Amino acid sequence: MYYHCYADDTQVYLIINPKDSWDDIENRLERCLSDMQDWMQNNILKLNQDKSELIIFTPKRMANEFTGRKLAFGGSVIKDACRTLVRSLATSRLDYGNALFFALNATSLQKLQKVQNTAARLVTRLRKHEHITPILITLHWLPVAYRAQYKILLYTFKALQKLAPKYIQELIQVYRPQSLLRSGDSLSLVKPRTRSKMYGDRRFDVSSATLWNCLPLDLRKEQSLEVFK
Repeated sequence: MYYHCYADDTQVYLIINPKDSWDDIENRLERCLSDMQDWMQNNILKLNQDKSELIIFTPKRMANEFTGRKLAFGGSVIKDACRTLVRSLATSRLDYGNALFFALNATSLQKLQKVQNTAARLVTRLRKHEHITPILITLHWLPVAYRAQYKILLYTFKALQKLAPKYIQELIQVYRPQSLLRSGDSLSLVKPRTRSKMYGDRRFDVSSATLWNCLPLDLRKEQSLEVFK
């Protein structure tokens, strides 16, 4: 086991023999991390587990063997650095303001979806021509179009539960029939009329009602944010 220090960063590295098993490598690294943690505690220091990352350099022919490997210590799991970087540099940007992607034209959505697909292939080392859908499911990544719908529905739920800012709550209007009908208990939203399908239907008050009214009744009546998610 070797190490390299720079300022407040410490890199611990191990030269792996191709014949070594991951179980042996994992045990050696975890013992080393445990010793480091003990030493730091004894010297009134703290090892930041949330900022600790694992990166494995291997020949291309062995890449699949080490995909998704993790280390556990101190009650935390050190994640693959590749996934952390992809989340920081790619998927976080796909999620920023993505409610605006609702009803976006197919050409633009396809371009954004290609970015997500490339990110998924990079994380999983999937070959270019292999089917991407099973990989997105494994990663728990909704496709770009559905991530936009998910974001809008979360805003809608929070608005109905008075958890969203006032200006968002004011855009949501629950349908109240004039007579006592069974539909009055459906928690449907009023969908405003628009003049332009290209832009009008993408307004939040319209898109939220469109998506919300398509949800099953039990979801519309749900009170818990975590359960709704």
